[in-house]
Amino acid sequence: MIERFTDNWLLKRMAAVDRNILRFAAYEILFRKDIPSAVTITKHWKLPRSIPQQKLQPFLNGVLDRLAKESGKV
Repeated sequence: MIERFTDNWLLKRMAAVDRNILRFAAYEILFRKDIPSAVTITKHWKLPRSIPQQKLQPFLNGVLDRLAKESGKV
């Protein structure tokens, strides 16, 4: 399901850390109704700051925002 929102990125091509951040956030957005999607997106957007890949943050934000909108949590 995540790959529908990644625009030409397959999960198997992503770094393991990036892929797992997306998976964990997607779980929270789709199945944890007690956590607002904005909180999930903000929390997971901040995680890559400890990783040298600064370009990952806008990518994560875009994917998670699209997922939240389609799931109806925004």
